[in-house]
Amino acid sequence: MDFQEKLQKCRDEIYQKVSTKNITLLNDFGVNQNLRFNKNGKYFYSIINHGIDGYDLEIKHINKFLNQLDDKKVYIIIPILSVNNTPDEPFIILSKQILVSKVSNEKLITDYLNNKSELFFNIYLTDKPEQMFITFKYKEIQFNFNEKEQFK
Repeated sequence: MDFQEKLQKCRDEIYQKVSTKNITLLNDFGVNQNLRFNKNGKYFYSIINHGIDGYDLEIKHINKFLNQLDDKKVYIIIPILSVNNTPDEPFIILSKQILVSKVSNEKLITDYLNNKSELFFNIYLTDKPEQMFITFKYKEIQFNFNEKEQFK
């Protein structure tokens, strides 16, 4: 097996494992000095819940998002909590950057984000607004194991 085949095998394994049994944060991979991430490029936004379902995310919200992702690709998501979902109003980032793929565990992600939003409400708010929006800021990431090889 040559280097490129080994690299593809590692990429496939990461694709199959990110956020499946545990939430995988981007900085979880910081311990591996040979792994390099390329986060260049445009971020996209996806409204995950539209504020009509109360505060708790449901699995169907995450499932819908994951199903729109491309096969065999890994993404960073940044979960954003806002009251009115308008870009010029303040918002809260619920978590560090999470790695996901199309095969990530939607229940695991749903529970994780519901716990994070509940923690936020318990610490910072005495009165909850009538509705909240959760939006994912996301993008595909590329990674490599050989620092001499450049990203394309």
